[in-house]
Amino acid sequence: PLTEDNMPQRQFEKIRLEWHRQLVRQEHTGKPADLIAALVRAYRGEVALNFALKGTSDMLAFAGPLLLNAMLRLLASGEDRIQGLWLASGLLVQVMLQGFLISHSLQRGTVTGMRLRA
Repeated sequence: PLTEDNMPQRQFEKIRLEWHRQLVRQEHTGKPADLIAALVRAYRGEVALNFALKGTSDMLAFAGPLLLNAMLRLLASGEDRIQGLWLASGLLVQVMLQGFLISHSLQRGTVTGMRLRA
């Protein structure tokens, strides 16, 4: 079953409210009503959160090679093994967090897309 937030009636009301605001703006300013602006206003929070999740995941993708490089330099120098364990742990956390964020980003993107189609 669909949750209350995912019901087509709720999505219709959200878009209808923003479209009404566009029509009121058109009456007051004379600028034409814009459907894209209404959709952006209706779903900006969901899209912004998805953008933040994806952006953070992409930034973490750059951390992996940096951590690997630091580990290789540490192995070549033969320095403290404890620091190597910290780097390996950091790499593990980075990969796990990146996987978590990208999967949630994809899920939220799919849900937002389904809401737009409802």
